[in-house]
Amino acid sequence: MKALFYFLTITILLWVEFGAAQQDAECTRVRKYISVDWPDCEPAYTKVPTCDGTCRSYDVVIPTPPYLQKDCNCCKSEQHSVKKRQLSFLCNGRMENHTVFLPIIDKCRCAQCQVSIIHVDT
Repeated sequence: MKALFYFLTITILLWVEFGAAQQDAECTRVRKYISVDWPDCEPAYTKVPTCDGTCRSYDVVIPTPPYLQKDCNCCKSEQHSVKKRQLSFLCNGRMENHTVFLPIIDKCRCAQCQVSIIHVDT
């Protein structure tokens, strides 16, 4: 019974301390330069929106199995679209324009951490 009391107390304290702090205030959409490759050309650089910032995460010891309570949140895109963009590349000493497809992030937020790969179909 004592272990259950400690578990409930820890859970309530975590909710009070971290639950309200899960706001997206520090996770924002910012524009950064990325390098885009094209065969037989020098890389081109373009500015695209990315998600950047800090989200609340924690590990806490609890008295019962699994003995750790985890909450991992990451700053990630909530909405994105794919846009066609014309970029200039230096290819064999001359400038060439090529069309590339880039994911464009529309909105960012703190969300449960998971590894995700965006596949872009053109």
